[in-house]
Amino acid sequence: MNNINHSTLDSVIRRQVAEKKHSIFDFKKTYPAILTLLLGFLLSYFAFITVKQQVENDRQITFDKASTSLISRLNQGVREQEQILNSIDGLYKSSVQVVRDMFELYGSIPVSSNPSLLSVSYVPYVPHLKRDEFIYYAKSEGYLNFRIYPENIKDFYYPIEYIVPWNSNTHRNGFDLSTQPQALTSIEKARTEKTITSTELFTVRPDTLGFFMFMPIFKKQEDEIAAKFQGEVIDGVVGLEFGAKAFFERTIGQSV
Repeated sequence: MNNINHSTLDSVIRRQVAEKKHSIFDFKKTYPAILTLLLGFLLSYFAFITVKQQVENDRQITFDKASTSLISRLNQGVREQEQILNSIDGLYKSSVQVVRDMFELYGSIPVSSNPSLLSVSYVPYVPHLKRDEFIYYAKSEGYLNFRIYPENIKDFYYPIEYIVPWNSNTHRNGFDLSTQPQALTSIEKARTEKTITSTELFTVRPDTLGFFMFMPIFKKQEDEIAAKFQGEVIDGVVGLEFGAKAFFERTIGQSV
């Protein structure tokens, strides 16, 4: 009898344990919870993607606005320098000959108001056959120690003749810009295309990163017949020389 009761009790316990296991892992009962969990994960993922996309869009919009503002300020800065060149061009067009005093008077105005402007200069085209004659003329204008340097025998030269401000640029008087490939390319383009040009950024002086803007200057043709057959004869260029750091700080702000 005891053996029968013991066996019956053991069967009951086993059945109860099995029923509990079945109830714990019953998929029908756990399905809603699993579904809710999956939906929660999906909603969280899509919320993350949406927020991330919105943040990226906001950043792109901010970047585009900043870029547009930057380009606008740079363009405005370039236009201001073009106005300087056009003003000097007006001087040459209205004068039979522009001499040193006249050039220095006109050039001193933009230099005094623009700290990024290292120099305003007149750079004539000098064929080698007229080199000595040009040096003599430059000395007659008060540049008593004038020479074209670096001293090389070339077919032509682009020496800096007039330059302002004078006191801080005496060492640049006579410097041959054709020895700087960036300057030469820009000068030749200004002469051939008859337009204002600009160099890339390069070492304009041994200790200075900067750039030039050049404008072609045409000879005043007094002989109408010669003017008709020869057309406009380019005498040289007027150059604006800028220090890059000061130019960008002045144009787009101190954060550069």
